[in-house]
Amino acid sequence: MKYNHKLKKNYSAFFWNISDRTSGPFSGSGKSEIAQWCIQMNLGWLLSENTTEELEGLLSDKHKIDNLKQHVFQYYHQNFSRECILKQWKKLLSTTSES
Repeated sequence: MKYNHKLKKNYSAFFWNISDRTSGPFSGSGKSEIAQWCIQMNLGWLLSENTTEELEGLLSDKHKIDNLKQHVFQYYHQNFSRECILKQWKKLLSTTSES
C-alpha cells in the first residue's frame, strides 16, 4: 500500500482540532473514517449542501457552541488522549504477557 501524505495531513489536522476543543467542516469522502466520526460522534461536519444552514444555526447560539466544544473535548479525552492511549496500551501489553 502506497503511503498517502494527504491522508496523514487530514488525520493530523482532525486530531489537532478535536484536542483543541474545535470541530469543523471536513472536506473529503463521506466513506472515510474521519467523515464517519464527524457524523456518528458529532465531532464536525461533512461538507454538503446542508452544512451552511447547520453552521449558521450553530454560530447564532453561543450556548450551542460551548456545548459542542465541551462534547468534542470530552470525546477526545475519553478516546484519543495520550492518557487514554497509554492505558489501552498497558492493558494490551498485560494481557499479551499473561498468555
